[in-house]
Amino acid sequence: ERWKWQARQLCRRSALVMLAYDLAGPAERPYAPEYLAKVWLRWERQLERLRTLCAALDARPILVLIPEAHRIEGSDETRAFEERIAELARAQGLPVIELLPALVAEFARTGRLPILPYDGHYDAAGNEVMAEHLAERMLALDLPSTE
Repeated sequence: ERWKWQARQLCRRSALVMLAYDLAGPAERPYAPEYLAKVWLRWERQLERLRTLCAALDARPILVLIPEAHRIEGSDETRAFEERIAELARAQGLPVIELLPALVAEFARTGRLPILPYDGHYDAAGNEVMAEHLAERMLALDLPSTE
């Protein structure tokens, strides 16, 4: 088992393997409408459950949208999904915090994508930008203090 995990990690760190995967990987296909209907229904139920659990804990739920890294450069590939999820959350009275604006601003300022090369996950700089933006937005929500 361990050697399988190590082999996968080696492939993930290989620029050549990741480039080959991107070039030969499956083409993007839209999801069937009946599948999406189930996805959105599941999201609604999960958000309702989140609200219920938070109410029982006297906590305030917040939906935080962490965008896929390709969105920083302007790709709209997953924008519709993010907008729909935010719409569902707002319909249930949940505040929504979107992290994309902070990441786009950081990219414009530095000219560098805050992602790990050939990996797609955010690097330390990207995580720092998102954390600072999230903290600012949460403070702006004026959440009740536990003190």
